[in-house]
Amino acid sequence: MSKNNYSKEKTIQDKLDELELIKKNNKFWNISKEQGEILAKIILNKKPKNILEIGTSNGYSTLYLAKNLEKDSKITTIEVNDERYEIAKNNFSDCNIKNIIQIKGEILEILNTDILKNEKFDFIFLDALQREYLNLIKIIEEQNLLTTNGIIIADNVLSHGNMAEFIKYMQEKYKTEIIEIDDGFLIAENK
Repeated sequence: MSKNNYSKEKTIQDKLDELELIKKNNKFWNISKEQGEILAKIILNKKPKNILEIGTSNGYSTLYLAKNLEKDSKITTIEVNDERYEIAKNNFSDCNIKNIIQIKGEILEILNTDILKNEKFDFIFLDALQREYLNLIKIIEEQNLLTTNGIIIADNVLSHGNMAEFIKYMQEKYKTEIIEIDDGFLIAENK
């Protein structure tokens, strides 16, 4: 068999490296590599069992979430855009990742259905609809989707001018830290 016909499953790191190389020239709004490493480190330290990601895009951040994920853990990731959903699906398939559940749809509509009704997440990553972060958190709280010791991470909290009310709310209700990297990461844990 020649090298050109040889196809092998990529590791998550291989796929992350590939996406990092093409990131500057594409239309995806991915987190930075440094932010990804922060996510991967938190996953390694906290060992969450059930992760919710709002905003899959091409799956770049999802792969960082999956990088140190325990085999019995899972990621549910939601993306509204058909093209990005399919690209992410292919990226996950390239790595043969089995513990990622993709949902295609608009998050506010999904939260108003029974799709996530019986779920409890110990890690939630917000990376879409920044103008809706406060509303999303309130719905997540109303539906009791976050576990007692759960973690919420929100991207873009420093780059969008309408985040002050969301940040204030999170600081009042959660043990909160803002990491001033790229567009800003808010990390919140239940008090």
